[in-house]
Amino acid sequence: MPTSSQDWPGVAPARKSSSLKLLPNTDGLASSDGDTLHVRQAVRIVSCDTPESHYPTAGTPLSAQKKLDSCRKRLESGFFNTTLPEALRNYLLERLTPTAGAEQIEAGKLAHQAFEKMLKSRLKSGEKKLDLGVLPAGEIIDSYGRMLAYLTPWLKPNKNGEIPPRDSPQRKTFNLQLMEEGWAAFFPIYGSLPSKKADFLMAVQAARAAWKANRGVWKQFGPGFLLGYEFRLCVKLGDAKQSDAKKLSATAFTRHCVDISGMTWHDVGKFDFHAVPPSDRLWYWDTDKVEARTALGLPAAPTKTPAKKVPTKR
Repeated sequence: MPTSSQDWPGVAPARKSSSLKLLPNTDGLASSDGDTLHVRQAVRIVSCDTPESHYPTAGTPLSAQKKLDSCRKRLESGFFNTTLPEALRNYLLERLTPTAGAEQIEAGKLAHQAFEKMLKSRLKSGEKKLDLGVLPAGEIIDSYGRMLAYLTPWLKPNKNGEIPPRDSPQRKTFNLQLMEEGWAAFFPIYGSLPSKKADFLMAVQAARAAWKANRGVWKQFGPGFLLGYEFRLCVKLGDAKQSDAKKLSATAFTRHCVDISGMTWHDVGKFDFHAVPPSDRLWYWDTDKVEARTALGLPAAPTKTPAKKVPTKR
């Protein structure tokens, strides 16, 4: 994403990093000298979320559908009536179709293919192969041992010491391109946001355009497609090993959502994200509310707008 001179959300310090799961490089070299270690590092590209194709215990159409059917039965039976609002339960039920599991896996594969195509076409300049730029963000290494980052072709200066201007398509991140093409939902979480407000606004615009134009997953499966993070929470709600509705709800809903459609702070909480179009959802953790509100500098929404119904399948 191109940058601007305006920092956003300011100069908040990076979060504490995890030292978990840094794996030795498969070439067998432990180090090149006394102070350098070669590792393999998983990278989670941030601010976007593709559908799942290898989610633990739900990585095949059959296993995924089984988990979703379990969630559906619980929602229909009243199991979650005292822990989840009716509007949220109805929203999820509309999306938990008999083919939702297969669609999730297929969409994940299509997103992977699209990403591979992007890498192949953009990591070259003429006959030269370009390096991959990895721009860490916020937490740096998450609790799963993944680096959180934005990815972009690493462009070297030409003979005149110049690189393409900031608004050039060559400078956009793969994170942004996945959203532009509709293969990833906008999934900005405070702590790992773009450092420049212009970059964030560009991502918002890209996500809105993809949603309104039914690109990518929405073109393939309709506007009622179960987004990746929605799929994951449904899998958690359908966990047959757990029978406590309150604990399951707390496990599945760990982030708060802010409706940024008016670039104001309109907090809809943990359970009303469904009233906000996918392109206008900003997320934060319980412990980050005060910091996020202050750092982002979004003015309070003038009035609480009526809940909007996000469309389902046509």
